[in-house]
Amino acid sequence: MPPVPPSRRQVLSGLSAVTALWLLPGCTGDDGDDGPDAGRAPDPDLDLLTRAIADKQNLLAAYAATTARHPGLAARLDPMRADHTAHLAALTGFRSDVPVPEASATAVPTAPAVPAEPQRAVTALASAEHSAAGRRVSQCEAARDRQLARLIASIGGSEAAHTAVLRAGS
Repeated sequence: MPPVPPSRRQVLSGLSAVTALWLLPGCTGDDGDDGPDAGRAPDPDLDLLTRAIADKQNLLAAYAATTARHPGLAARLDPMRADHTAHLAALTGFRSDVPVPEASATAVPTAPAVPAEPQRAVTALASAEHSAAGRRVSQCEAARDRQLARLIASIGGSEAAHTAVLRAGS
């Protein structure tokens, strides 16, 4: 039986999460303000990007591990995996000075064990997406660069939508 598409309510719930990210005070911060917070860290946005990149690599590893263990889920999961690949490209291309961690060194060791039952594996991915979307809120608040905050908010909205889609098929 094919998966049931998410309801309108579930999609709107995901969109509400995106709207909430846009309304956060940190998402409207200055671009490179040299105010009183400038001395706290050499470049907080660079640290934020590095953490977001590693996080994306971990999500991609989780998707890869799940489709390797359950090849029958590939058609269902590949569109979301493609989104994460695009997010990773956007994050790594945001600034030229971003150190990109090796995927093999960062993502594979932290990829969670994949449950033996396909439905439980999908539920685990939904949980990972939900957690990632939650991390985007604090990253958006921390971003000093307005464009970076927008990118992070967009990625968080996508992860919230993935959560709804994965849960709808469970």
